[in-house]
Amino acid sequence: MFSFTWALHQVFLGMLAALTHPVFWIVMALVALQYGRVAELRRNFLGAAGNKVLSDTALAAAYGFAGGIVGSLLIVLTGLTLNGTAFQYLLPLAIVLMLIHPRFLCFSYSGGLLALANLLFGFPAIDIPQVMALVAILHFVEAVLILFSGHIGAVPAYVRLTRDRIVGAFTLQKFWPIPIVALLVVGALPQGAEGVQMPGWWPLIPASVPGNPDNLVYIMLPVVAALGYSDIALARTPVARSRISAVHLTGFSITLFALSYLAAQNQGFVWLAALFSPLGHELTIHIGKRGEFGAKPRYVPGYEGVGVLDVERNSPA
Repeated sequence: MFSFTWALHQVFLGMLAALTHPVFWIVMALVALQYGRVAELRRNFLGAAGNKVLSDTALAAAYGFAGGIVGSLLIVLTGLTLNGTAFQYLLPLAIVLMLIHPRFLCFSYSGGLLALANLLFGFPAIDIPQVMALVAILHFVEAVLILFSGHIGAVPAYVRLTRDRIVGAFTLQKFWPIPIVALLVVGALPQGAEGVQMPGWWPLIPASVPGNPDNLVYIMLPVVAALGYSDIALARTPVARSRISAVHLTGFSITLFALSYLAAQNQGFVWLAALFSPLGHELTIHIGKRGEFGAKPRYVPGYEGVGVLDVERNSPA
């Protein structure tokens, strides 16, 4: 019989297995490279050592593991599978897009491109509602991670608002390796065999695989994902800016999951879900930046004394 405790135990074991996968350590290396670039930005600004790449990467991995637990439980509870999701394309495409801009290390873009390619050219063969629902869950995980750690390691910067006005700001850039556990349909339950009985509403978004949905056998499979976050705090503190971004991203993920659910019920919503994945994410970023640049800047010179934007870690300051 299904229970939350059983699901949590199975998810934890699967995630431990994901940590031994070579892909996880490749993703860890890519994340370390990104934190090296962030450290270089801070070093150029402060003229000192800046962030510690290894400790920043280790902290990101710890947060990523916690986020992976949340994402894995949501995947298991909603019944998303890797069958037809073309997960093997999602991460490589996201990494290629990251080379264009760090914020493109995001499955909303790679997932949306794969879905649109399927609709336009028939390749790759993917289950679009499942892909979009997976992207939605991963973005909810990202929102949680931004809420709790998006402000950590903020890098001070100067921003030119007009030709004669420069103000202080903080750039927020975070990257997380995410070990997760997903489901895979491996066949039908043999006659007379017993498995874990799931609730009647499960799965919310059925996998498009042959066979009786009530008689399919699922296994948990460890996989590795990566999430990235890029933002700027101009009118608010990094903590406040991260909270607002987390709220916006939560709204995006809930909307995308709702569209994915509707697309599984009605093909008319498939195009809408595929387009909303990249465009909705861009809109979320645009709304956030408009709210930040449209508000009164926080870090401006005062009439008395000197405003300190940031100090070097463990320095006399």
